[in-house]
Amino acid sequence: MSVEIPAARLERLRELVSSNGVVSLREAQRALGVSVMTVRRDFTALEEKGLVRRTRGGVIAVGRVVADKPYTERSERELEAKAAIGRRAAALVDEGDTIFLSGGTTCLELARALSTRQNLTVITTSVPALTVLMANSGLTVIATGGRADNLNRDLSGPVAESTLTRFRTRKAFIGASGITADGVFNSNLGRGTADRLMVAGSAETFVLADHTKVGTAALALVAPLSEVGGMVTDRLPDQAYQSWLAESGVAIVVASDDAPSDAGPVGRADSVGSAMREKGQSL
Repeated sequence: MSVEIPAARLERLRELVSSNGVVSLREAQRALGVSVMTVRRDFTALEEKGLVRRTRGGVIAVGRVVADKPYTERSERELEAKAAIGRRAAALVDEGDTIFLSGGTTCLELARALSTRQNLTVITTSVPALTVLMANSGLTVIATGGRADNLNRDLSGPVAESTLTRFRTRKAFIGASGITADGVFNSNLGRGTADRLMVAGSAETFVLADHTKVGTAALALVAPLSEVGGMVTDRLPDQAYQSWLAESGVAIVVASDDAPSDAGPVGRADSVGSAMREKGQSL
């Protein structure tokens, strides 16, 4: 059933964005039963009201604090972007590395990209990542233990946290529910605590996050940007977001093939190393 009245369509779109945090063009068209051109005009109207920010193929809420979503729901969003991010992040893992890998659907894509590698040690709270990685006898895979959360498909709680404090790694790869000038956020308190311990126990931290996460906050602050060396994402954030990422020394590595080859401190793979050196951390 189509929603023909413009005001009613805008209200419906506003409700969808408020509920989901991000709405694609296809999702909006299906919900409203109108043409693509009509949806695009409605997106523009909401953006002019300051309620959303346009992204490639959709819109995201502005200044929204996102709620926790079930793993199954999150696994259906931004599939191509997450896969590209996982493949690009795998290039930052060197032979012989010991890494922390957090839970979440984007970090699972990194696990898949590492599943055929050799001579790596991966310490993870992610149950799906364990399943993918443990099939390769050339990898050392360590599960933290802890409470198995069916909703989020990860391990959390005091046992997991105690395990994480016992390790030191060269690199940590963590997901994010949101990234703002205040830092990296997770919408789940348990995952946020585990990720915070991974950051504390690693020499380098990389955040794996698609473009819809930038500019959005969530329940638990995992780490300030000053503790993050690099962010692997699928596209360059808006210029305003690039500014506060650059000010904090966070190098942006863009996974897409059309990323600029030379964007100063942003968008270049080698900028990750320089950013970490500027922070006085070993590579």
